[in-house]
Amino acid sequence: MMTPLRVLIVDDDPALLQALPKALRLRMGGVTVETADSAAAALDRITTGDYDAIVTDIKMPGMDGLALLTEIRKHRPDTPTLIITGHGEDELMVRALRGGAYDFIQKPIDRDYFVAALYRAIRAHVLNRRAKDRQTALQCCADELERILDQLERKLRVQVGEERAMGQGGVLIVDDDPALLQALPEALRLRMPEVTVETADSAAAALERVAARDYDAIVTDIKMPGMDGLALLAEIRTRWPDTPTLMITGHGEHELVLHALRGGAFDFVQKPIDRDYFAGSLRRAIQVRELSRRAKREQWRLERHLNELEIVVEERAHRLRETKELIERPLSLLMGSTGQMEKVVRQIKQVADSPLTVLVEGETGTGKEVVARAIHQLSARRDKPFIAVDCGAIPDTLIESELFGHEKGAFTGAHQRKEGQFQVAGGGTLFLDEVVNLPLPTQAKLLRALQERQVQPLGSKRPVPVEVRFIAASNVPLEREVRASRFRQDLYYRLNEFVITLPPLRERDDVLQLANSFLAEASTELDRPCGKITAAAAEVLLRYHWPGNVRELRNVIRRASLLASGVIEPEHFSLLSIDPSPPVTARQAEPASAGSSLRELADAAAADAEGHAIRLALQATGGNKSEAARLLRTDYKTLHLKMKEYRINAAQFRERVSASSPA
Repeated sequence: MMTPLRVLIVDDDPALLQALPKALRLRMGGVTVETADSAAAALDRITTGDYDAIVTDIKMPGMDGLALLTEIRKHRPDTPTLIITGHGEDELMVRALRGGAYDFIQKPIDRDYFVAALYRAIRAHVLNRRAKDRQTALQCCADELERILDQLERKLRVQVGEERAMGQGGVLIVDDDPALLQALPEALRLRMPEVTVETADSAAAALERVAARDYDAIVTDIKMPGMDGLALLAEIRTRWPDTPTLMITGHGEHELVLHALRGGAFDFVQKPIDRDYFAGSLRRAIQVRELSRRAKREQWRLERHLNELEIVVEERAHRLRETKELIERPLSLLMGSTGQMEKVVRQIKQVADSPLTVLVEGETGTGKEVVARAIHQLSARRDKPFIAVDCGAIPDTLIESELFGHEKGAFTGAHQRKEGQFQVAGGGTLFLDEVVNLPLPTQAKLLRALQERQVQPLGSKRPVPVEVRFIAASNVPLEREVRASRFRQDLYYRLNEFVITLPPLRERDDVLQLANSFLAEASTELDRPCGKITAAAAEVLLRYHWPGNVRELRNVIRRASLLASGVIEPEHFSLLSIDPSPPVTARQAEPASAGSSLRELADAAAADAEGHAIRLALQATGGNKSEAARLLRTDYKTLHLKMKEYRINAAQFRERVSASSPA
């Protein structure tokens, strides 16, 4: 399961703040859209949370969009910002782009272009974040390598000192003149007492000595019987290329000197030999040899350490790939299940490659969309689009346009032709979530589209053929809605060619298995070293009734992994209310009073859940409304209005804390 995308929309127009989030939820599955009605409110959200993209109007009272863009660039420079501009505002548009805006969207807003631009912005943000993470990792490696090099340098200094003390290295002088073999070592001992000097009276004898030990420098006459100095130089360069060699030449032997230098000689010394110049040149040669030796050792050690780091990085990358594949694999949250969920997995595999229409039933949060995506991924349509439509989030007046499309001018505000979700999902899978919320007239058109495999866009006189796999989902039994005359019977029979019923989490036996899967996911995503749920914490998970089902469990584990440091304890589940009272879902399942509509029941259940969550948060924070708002991930004003609406008094929670405190 991938991290939900977070988008913030900033505008002072209430209609736009309502329309744009709905458009994004329809076209961008899994996106979390938040809104702010002013730049000041947006800054409050930006300072406390990170967004994948921000969309703001350019003209707003108080702080306008350009000033907000400047603040965003200060506080969140990597967050792409899209600017909404009016027609003809070219100068403002140019200023926005120069100020760092990622793109601009002109009114009236083309929803498809808007979504495409937002996708590009989010992708750029993700790639930029990956690049920064990689840069940070490389910087850490560089710092570690620098530390290692410092250690190596200290060790090498010690090692070189030890080698010098043990008489390692030294100088070899090669000449066929016995007088020179006696005079030169004496001159070096006077001027370089720390150097060990050895001699050889021929090139053959020199090669034997060089093969037996490593010298800091070699000095050889250029003219010798048998193998001369140039031939010896060639052998040394071939077999010991790092050993510097000085050539002794006679007066006027310029051509031989050139041959020697081209052959790799370090320097040459002319006869009669200037002892001081000879010692100075030899000292420089030995220093170069020492530096070369040190550089080679450091390079070798560095390469060895880099190889070790590459192995570590590859192992970590392999673990991350395995975790990502496990998270994104179809049925990953269902594998290993037993009982009812084992039956669900078997049904998904059976129906995946068939043409049957599938109806998925289950409470909110049980994973109906997960099942739909698994069916799509396991089918031959996996390379085609998977389009999810939340029927409960679209106004009744727009649902037909969303599903079937419309022509330009079909109704007020239809400024251009638009394809419906049936056409967008061509060749793939169309998933209608909460299909029970469709108005009865739309149900009739949906039935016709399913039967005839064609749709008629609004304002069009010609039907358009479509070829999609259809999956529907409902959080209430459709058969009950049919009996209550709220859902068409013929459409119900068309949808239930194959029915998959998801049990609520409180009836499943894989709560801990799911919790551990979510924990592994959160640990990787949040980079938290949290790998264990204690037995006491597991007991809390098993006793809780989970009114929000799998979705609630995932959010609880993510929050706990952020709060915990290594091990999750019961206190990290402080928002969970464990009491003997009947679960919320059980109360909702009681027979409804006559005349109550499904929407009224849903509103009542939502209000009950909100009030319950607010009371739990206030209880956990001892009546501190600011802290409670933070736990509920909302702002203080919204919490205050909700408490007023549900008649919740924070003082009673502070009194409980005072009463329970020791005197």
